[in-house]
Order: sequence, then structure tokens, then C-alpha cells
Amino acid sequence: TRSADAAGYSAPAVVAVSLPVGPPQPPDEFALSAVFSTGFGLQWRVPEDNGAQISGYLLSWASADSLVGGGSATTAGDVGTLAIGTDGTRIDLAVVGTPTCASLPPAALELPRGSSQAYTLSPLSTGASYALRLLTCNSQGASATAACVCADGACAAWADCALPAATAALVAHPHAA
Repeated sequence: TRSADAAGYSAPAVVAVSLPVGPPQPPDEFALSAVFSTGFGLQWRVPEDNGAQISGYLLSWASADSLVGGGSATTAGDVGTLAIGTDGTRIDLAVVGTPTCASLPPAALELPRGSSQAYTLSPLSTGASYALRLLTCNSQGASATAACVCADGACAAWADCALPAATAALVAHPHAA
């Protein structure tokens, strides 16, 4: 049944449509921007947030020897995970163990999709090869796949690396500036 006003018009219907909200996409264009004697400059672009503001990123790294050769990392700095805020700075979390997306605070800065992000990972062991993995976080969780940049063969150790994984000579060079 329709109701009409005095002029014969019915009241407009109000339809509410909500878009699904989900975990974000992995970082776009994750790559090395610089190689230093004890670390790497990294860059990426803000991905699609899938309806929930990006709260930050989880960067994991491991020496290629610890991933591919079945060996173990030689120093504590050769394997790790840290949280990076949307402003490109490390987030110091009062969390015991490996940080997760759920442990990130809400973002203080919202950047539009495609904005450039950067971080310098240091200190690492000079002369070691590395695999780097970056996940995007929002209130719904982590991206289903990760953006990865790895020394030859090392990305295979992480099942969630988006394929094809970028490969590079990820070696911290003793004479690089």
C-alpha cells in the first residue's frame, strides 16, 4: 500500500546501504629506496583500506640464511617484527611478543590511497641478505597477503607473500652510504 499526501505524492522511501568493511589490501609498490651499511630504506604506497581506516603496518624481516638455509639468525636483530604508524614512524607498543594489528592504536593520520610512505630499517648485520615482509592493518585485521621484497628464494618461506614477490640484492653493504 502507498500513502499519498494531499497533492497525491507518496513520501520518498529511505534506503540505507552499507558497504562491506574488511581487512585492507597489501601495501602497493613495496620496494627498496636505499641500501645502507646496516639497513635499508623502504618505500610503498597506501593501499585500499576496504572501508576501515588504515591503522598502520607490520614490517617483518629475517636474514635469508635463517629462512632458506634452515639455519638460525646469528643475532637478535636478524629476525623481527615491528609496527609502523601511518606517519612513517615506529610505534612502540607495550606488547610482549610479536606485534599484531589488534595491538595497534587508531591512526592519528589518515592518508589517501596512493600516498607515498617510507621507513628506514636499521640496524641490521652488515653483509647479510634479508627478506622483508609488509602487512597493512586496520580495525578489521591484517591484509590477507603481504608485500614482500626478498633476497633470491627467501620469500618462499612466507606463505602469505603476494606473488610474484619482488626480488632484489637485499644485502646490507659495508661500504654503502
